[in-house]
Amino acid sequence: MISLVSFTMAFRRCRVSTLTLLLIECLLILVSSFQNHPNAFIRHSTPSSVVGGAAQKSHVLYTLPKLVVFGPGPSEMGLLVTKLAARAGIDSTYVCQAGEENGSMIMMYGADDKKPPEGENSASVVASGADIGAALSTTNCLALNCYSEMLQEARLNTALGACGGNLSRVVLLSQMGATLSNGGGFMGLLGGGPGATEKIVKKACDAKGVELSIVRAGALKGGGPGKEELDTELGLSKIYYNSIFELQQAMVTMAHDKFTLGAYVVAGDVPMANGLQQTMNKGSFEPKPNESNRIVVAGAMVAAMLADKPIDISVGCAKGEMPPSLQEWNDILAAV
Repeated sequence: MISLVSFTMAFRRCRVSTLTLLLIECLLILVSSFQNHPNAFIRHSTPSSVVGGAAQKSHVLYTLPKLVVFGPGPSEMGLLVTKLAARAGIDSTYVCQAGEENGSMIMMYGADDKKPPEGENSASVVASGADIGAALSTTNCLALNCYSEMLQEARLNTALGACGGNLSRVVLLSQMGATLSNGGGFMGLLGGGPGATEKIVKKACDAKGVELSIVRAGALKGGGPGKEELDTELGLSKIYYNSIFELQQAMVTMAHDKFTLGAYVVAGDVPMANGLQQTMNKGSFEPKPNESNRIVVAGAMVAAMLADKPIDISVGCAKGEMPPSLQEWNDILAAV
């Protein structure tokens, strides 16, 4: 699988023009400067390798909130956050569209049992207004799955209004570059998008008096099982891989989940890869700081739920065959 991807990339490179090569060289310089970000901390597959200094005092409280996940972002991200939160012992509920309840459970846990392995907490899925309202009324943590999508202010205010007095924290999944583009759209000129969403969410959280944590992701890759020898999937079920019909994308997704599960974490916001960079990197599973593995991002969201104070980070990817554990996220967040 890997050699075929590498061959495809090499074949494409041998046919590009001199001008394209010059453009690539410039982009590599830009990426190199980003990789040397002075405030970046990288977690590879070695548990002790949080780069940048010794771990500081604990930054994560292992108290378990009651979680509701919803938003207009990619459904696979919402399901991953819900599944990994449930695995961590959090009472987790995912809000989906009517009629998607069964498919959502299959995407998380597979078509056979539609439930996790014995000993692991199961997430729940709701779609009806009554069930959504009941879940929101008792939650103390709300995860907003937005990424690049615009979250309508009215929808957010309705959800926050339905939350009871226990709500204490909102965790937002946003996109790298959100605060650097004056909103969203083409070069930030069209409004909307992740930048506008961040402003809307911050305003609403301030008004309600709840904490806001933000986890930003780059171009998303991966999201499925991980290494074959594991007893359980690291991410979504194998059904997720079966839902990817484009061969190259499927190959890159599977390779990313085996070799690119490290975390490259920077405090605050960082530039998102532009369209040309994303097209150039489409066939690669090599780690890049402005790309993100879905499993790692979902893990960062769970860590943000448990942290003893709000966080604001961007999560890229690094080499690694296992994503950070909760304890390793503890060290990463303390060091950033």
